[in-house]
Amino acid sequence: MAEIYIGTNWIDKDEKAIGLTEVNEKAPNSNKSHRYQKIHVVRDDREAEYRKDLGSTKNFKGVDSLIIPSIMEHTVGELQEMADQFRSEKSPFDKKELARVNKYRG
Repeated sequence: MAEIYIGTNWIDKDEKAIGLTEVNEKAPNSNKSHRYQKIHVVRDDREAEYRKDLGSTKNFKGVDSLIIPSIMEHTVGELQEMADQFRSEKSPFDKKELARVNKYRG
């Protein structure tokens, strides 16, 4: 059973977040796959999801998904910066260790 979240149309880079994920999904009304960044925050005491379309999956190589938990320890802006760094060619992170994979296509 899939979890259902309320949606939100806005986020503030300074607000605390539950976590950030990036996944490849089929774009609405299209057969093309896009990369979506999903940020989970709290709205009216409930978990809410903000989605950002990052564009075609052709622009993203390597790990198919990214999960950065926060549990209200990091802000939206901090999580987005971590995700940008992870995707960067000059990432300070050991991508294989973080992704727990034996092979990384970077």
